[in-house]
Amino acid sequence: LPPADHFAVPPGSRAEQRPPAATGGQPPPAAPATSPPPAPASPDATSLEVFTSFARTAVLPDGSERVDCAGILSRECYERWLTTRRVTPSHPEECFRKCLISKVTRSDGGTAPFPPAMEAALLQLLRRREVWECFRGRLDSVTGRPINIGKKGMRSQGFHERQRLREAAAPPPE
Repeated sequence: LPPADHFAVPPGSRAEQRPPAATGGQPPPAAPATSPPPAPASPDATSLEVFTSFARTAVLPDGSERVDCAGILSRECYERWLTTRRVTPSHPEECFRKCLISKVTRSDGGTAPFPPAMEAALLQLLRRREVWECFRGRLDSVTGRPINIGKKGMRSQGFHERQRLREAAAPPPE
């Protein structure tokens, strides 16, 4: 067996930075009326951490929440996501698109999906037939042609959307 300190969390790692689980039955702190602005992404931040840092949640007067995901398709989010890549992709625009879509659809089976409310808000944006904000007026770094990512709209289902449809179609248990 390896020594006990072999399994210790290295200082400064993401695991060390995670808050400890709530204990003692204490209620969580009250949520702010709107979510705070995105914090600078560390170089080892995951794609999901970068994307969710650009989503805003507002608490409406009736107590319900409204999620605004427009920031995920912003140029600032794209550039911050790009800084978290260990190696700069040869086709960064296409990699951003593929990464975001795989988070929404969870098509590879191992990707952590967006929370359900965030996925629903993001699907509304992705299904619009318009070039994503982060790529409007930009040229492809490889071909020199205009980037048209988003122009056809997203046609596939989101992960949570697909689960809800399967549950609705499943026969009730006997």
